[in-house]
Amino acid sequence: MGKSMPDLPDQTVTTDTTKLELRAAKLQQQSDAAASKIGRTMDILRYYNWLQIARRATNLVKKRLAPSKKIQPVAVTAASLRADKNVAKLAHLIIEQSAEHPSHVQVDLDQGRFVLLNHTVDLYDQGVLQNQTLNQQTHLWRFQFHYHEFLFSQVAAGRWKRVETFLNQWLDDFAPQKVLAKDDAWHPYCISRRVIAWVWLLVNAGGKESTLSTALSKRLVKSLLHQTQYLSKNLEWDLGGNHLIENVTALAVVGGMFDSTFAKGWQKTASDVLAKELPNQILVSGEHFERSPMYHCQILSNLLRIEICCEKHSDLAAVVEPVIDPMLNFLSNILHPDGEIPLFADSVFHEAPSVEQIIDVAKISGRNFGESNNTMDPSGNEDYFAVKTDRTFAICDFGPIAATYLPAHGHCDALNLEVSIDNQRWIVDSGNFNYADDSMRHYCRSSIAHNVVTVADQNQAKIWSMFRMGRRPKVCDHQHGLEDGWDWASASHNGYENWGVLKLKRLIAVQLETLMCFDVPVLGSKLGADKLIGYVHLHPDLSVGEIEPAGDSCFRIGVHSEGVRRWLIFHSDSVTLEKGWYCETFGQRKEGIVVRYVTNLPCKITGFILQKGPDNFEAKLHDGVFKIKMSNLMEFRFPPF
Repeated sequence: MGKSMPDLPDQTVTTDTTKLELRAAKLQQQSDAAASKIGRTMDILRYYNWLQIARRATNLVKKRLAPSKKIQPVAVTAASLRADKNVAKLAHLIIEQSAEHPSHVQVDLDQGRFVLLNHTVDLYDQGVLQNQTLNQQTHLWRFQFHYHEFLFSQVAAGRWKRVETFLNQWLDDFAPQKVLAKDDAWHPYCISRRVIAWVWLLVNAGGKESTLSTALSKRLVKSLLHQTQYLSKNLEWDLGGNHLIENVTALAVVGGMFDSTFAKGWQKTASDVLAKELPNQILVSGEHFERSPMYHCQILSNLLRIEICCEKHSDLAAVVEPVIDPMLNFLSNILHPDGEIPLFADSVFHEAPSVEQIIDVAKISGRNFGESNNTMDPSGNEDYFAVKTDRTFAICDFGPIAATYLPAHGHCDALNLEVSIDNQRWIVDSGNFNYADDSMRHYCRSSIAHNVVTVADQNQAKIWSMFRMGRRPKVCDHQHGLEDGWDWASASHNGYENWGVLKLKRLIAVQLETLMCFDVPVLGSKLGADKLIGYVHLHPDLSVGEIEPAGDSCFRIGVHSEGVRRWLIFHSDSVTLEKGWYCETFGQRKEGIVVRYVTNLPCKITGFILQKGPDNFEAKLHDGVFKIKMSNLMEFRFPPF
């Protein structure tokens, strides 16, 4: 059983660390030392959108020229909250779903104690906000505080009076006349999340006694409309992606829920932006282009909420409705048997709406969440290979590791793999611990933290800072099929060309209770390294046995959990067990076993089989044909590899 680790402060290297984390940190330090400003600038110019760069530069210049510019008041006429049965259902559902949020339920508004991202902070002293304490928290924690979504669990517990006290204090402490435009409270993304949260609170209050007072309700509405109007003039065009969708979701929801002077304009802006962005951000497969399952859920949830809050047959509805079903279908096809997403790229649980929550919201919208297929092939615009049998589920990410011009949430995880056995996760992605510039962020983004093969532990892509990415691998050579009862797929990437490995080709194949994962290097004339090093990250709840020799270049390890036993059998020159981190929620990490398998270059093949028995196998690559001979003397051949 993995042990939960405490919250960690922002720092270069965490205090309680593992060899793999240190290795990733050292690799990042070497990369930082070798990099030049010119080189990184060239990387940015090569991949990033020129208009995006120009907008970013303009924003930076504005901040430098007018750092003390205050947010000016906006004239807002009287406005009323529109009554709608489906919106009322949605607001009630959102509050109800928040009743057991693992962090937010621990918030104590009476004591001024906030638990966000699994990190506890006493923020108020005798009802007075401690600004210095707030400013000492991480950027993401401060954002979470200003979202106000933690209030949902308080309302679900009937603590309306505490919520009212907090909101009155917040309105006083963060009034636009007091805070700078650059303050987190008035950051466009924070406004986007907060105004929608206030809409759900106001709808749930509904003028009922023992909820929000009339005076506070009026105050909230006035501020809410003020914030939304400010947001409409400060959309995050420089960041784009999920941030821009979040901005216009707020415009659409507030514009659809309030009769006010600005409502139609907000909806028009939302409609225009979405008409431009959705064709670019939602791929033909239905996947969100940042290729993070968590952010896919966030965007899908937003579009469903827009659909419920806007008028039927409006321009806004016409823009949003066509992409929702493809997004729902895509999501249904990548889920583990436990009903949740794989943790590829920047993904964790409890940050975006869960799959269960999305299904419930979709029902309000009159949509069905489709049953997934048994096999999802990486053909056309689908970037994943997923196979589901009665007892085994495997999903491999065969797509690009990030959006070309927005790689902030991408990791060095080309051809990454996750596996579930009997509805329990066995081979897992490391997830994501935080968005701080520290060793855990570098670890979670590194190739070491994923179930991939590296060349000498180097990263597949050039990464730096918290969200930057330069040179990155191109994934190509997609193949898939059914051979002798095996569902299989293969792909290659060129992330190690600079090290003399022109391509790394991966084959994944599943049959009943057996899974194969093999990698083949395509070597250049000159190698810059002498080892392929692969990783298999096991869920912390698994029990792992000792490494046993099982023949020439063959090792086996027994793994079991709750009466289910499997064997990992490796084709490599050496195998060791190390400790790594599993981060399924922000701010928490569990120690788990990582199998590190090393194969000397030059070689033809490296990899492993996960199966019921401990029997050995032979893996060969001859004249481009990949052959596996199992202990029962059955030989399986796959098309040219």
